[in-house]
Amino acid sequence: MNHFRIPSKAHLRYVASFVALTGAISLVPVSSARADDTEARDTESREAESRTDSRAARPVKPIAALDLQRYSGTWLQLASIPARFSAQCVKDTQANYTPLEDGTVKVINSCTIADGSTTSLEGRARVTGPDSNAQLQVTFVQVNGQFQFVPGGAYWVIGLDQQNYSWAVVGDPDRTNGFVLSRTPHLTGRQIASIVRTIVRNGYDPCKFTITATTGGVETNQPLC
Repeated sequence: MNHFRIPSKAHLRYVASFVALTGAISLVPVSSARADDTEARDTESREAESRTDSRAARPVKPIAALDLQRYSGTWLQLASIPARFSAQCVKDTQANYTPLEDGTVKVINSCTIADGSTTSLEGRARVTGPDSNAQLQVTFVQVNGQFQFVPGGAYWVIGLDQQNYSWAVVGDPDRTNGFVLSRTPHLTGRQIASIVRTIVRNGYDPCKFTITATTGGVETNQPLC
């Protein structure tokens, strides 16, 4: 999946390198697999489950520090763990962040829906982490025109291009949500490798992520692996 653009052979090459990095799946040519090799399949299944359990045991860790001013602006969602709240989105999912004087961050999420129109939702974020300002909470709940922070909504920046702020990986402590964000529709092979390492290091199953259709990038929603 070179640059998150996945037509046929490029897709297969990326999946192969992706699997090599995660160590979670074995690629076996169909022609060499024996239908009656139940014991081998069971062994592979147990080993895969063991590796998955090992990853899940790793804690989700936010990065040490986040410059909210540099993090502000528009981010494109290139991949995510599918969530109910974004089910209506068919492409071009974006988030725009603006730091406010009261210390919170204005959040505008938008995407293109099936009829071709754009829908958006405004929210607020605040820093909650005692050790890192990369631990935030996001809310879209308003009461009498005021945003209210209710339980949930954890937004932890767990990976970031510290030099250029060109890509970021966002998660939460329960691994319920996960997002790959980028300033552009394309990523280099080195950036993709760094993102995959971040996902695995934080105990996520990379194959739960789905690539988000983005104008100028991958044109259809499809599994990451």
